Amino acid sequence: MNKIPILFLVLLLAGCTGVDEKTVADVLEKDPSFARVLKEKDSTARKIEALKFSMKEAREKTNSEIGLLRKGLTVKKAEIKEKIRIQQTKITPLIDGLSAKLRQTQIEYDIVKDTLSERLEKLKSIRSLLLKKDKLTLSGDEIALWNRRTEDLDREINSLKNDLDGLKAKINLLKTEIKILRE
Repeated sequence: MNKIPILFLVLLLAGCTGVDEKTVADVLEKDPSFARVLKEKDSTARKIEALKFSMKEAREKTNSEIGLLRKGLTVKKAEIKEKIRIQQTKITPLIDGLSAKLRQTQIEYDIVKDTLSERLEKLKSIRSLLLKKDKLTLSGDEIALWNRRTEDLDREINSLKNDLDGLKAKINLLKTEIKILRE
């Protein structure tokens, strides 16, 4: 058996284990078969180092792949966000159209409401006048005329109230439709 490789191996292992060379040499002198055990230990240590290196390479490769996947995900996320934005722009004109209808309906509602207030005020004035008919010495024809005007105003007021109800329902519907489209 060649003693130089064994001695080299012993020196190498002695430096790694914290045991000095003299101690290893003494052990080998007393038990030369221990050189085989030291050789096996060296072989095992090299295999462990190779496995650790392999694990390090696998970790680096995996981390690199993860980095690429993250970059790919970032790109995909940006693409999808752009597609979402494009789809949302298709809804915007619909919302704008409904908003315009809503503004117009609210204007109509305000006009009808103002008209109704005027008619109610006029009706109140006529009824107040008719209560004073005896003091004002109104003729029968004049009273009949004022009664017809009262009836006409009552019909117009009822019609305006119905119009207001319809406009209010339309306003609520448009608001709900806009809310649905914005979700």
